[in-house]
Amino acid sequence: MKITLLIIAFLLLVFLIQLGIAPAGVARQWREKLEANDSLYMQNYDPGYEIPEVEALARKKAFVEAQLELAEDDSIHLIVNLRDSAIHLAIHGVTIHTSKLPAIENDALLKSIPNKLYLGLFSDPVAITSIQSTIVKEPIVERQAPKDPVEAALNAYEPDTLIQNPAYIRLRLVHGIDLVLEQHSNPSFAEQWTRFRFRQESRPTVGSRVRRMISFRGQEYTPTIRLKLPANDIRALYRALPAQPKVVLYY
Repeated sequence: MKITLLIIAFLLLVFLIQLGIAPAGVARQWREKLEANDSLYMQNYDPGYEIPEVEALARKKAFVEAQLELAEDDSIHLIVNLRDSAIHLAIHGVTIHTSKLPAIENDALLKSIPNKLYLGLFSDPVAITSIQSTIVKEPIVERQAPKDPVEAALNAYEPDTLIQNPAYIRLRLVHGIDLVLEQHSNPSFAEQWTRFRFRQESRPTVGSRVRRMISFRGQEYTPTIRLKLPANDIRALYRALPAQPKVVLYY
């Protein structure tokens, strides 16, 4: 019995250590990728960008340059400005929609990375590799055909009766970062349950965690930025995005 407890305690300690060092492992992977695939960037990187007085200016410069690059594309894309608590839809450099963000939860790892890593990740528009959503991309509204012009005129003023599901979207960025849009208020039980299930879908299963713990492979970690905004704004943003959207991120 005592040996069993010791084994359980040891495995629990291993699990906690793996969880603790998982963010550092992700940062190391980013750094190795930059050094291996973009050595020119590392060679041209100015150490002066690490000076506290220059750091913020370097990030703002990268933000502007990424927007200029995005403006050359014909599609609609996202611009996420955490400093101004705003998210925008833009095409050809023109903002066509803006939503304010009542609440933001930025990942601790992303907030702590050095400027060299930040600029390497976010100096260019970031591709969105996959999208998971609780809402319909292209809603279909079924309506009874009007019998005459009078009924047609009345139908023109009828409110939209489309049933709207709670609005939650997960955008997986090419760097393995999750950009999550969640509706700001969750007054009903159904909405809170949807949020719970939506968050659970992105988390590793107990089985995968146990297998990684036993094999000493380390635990999975996905840096996540959560943006809270009105449900209708989330639907508008999601339905405006093209098949292969990109995002410019600034914080």
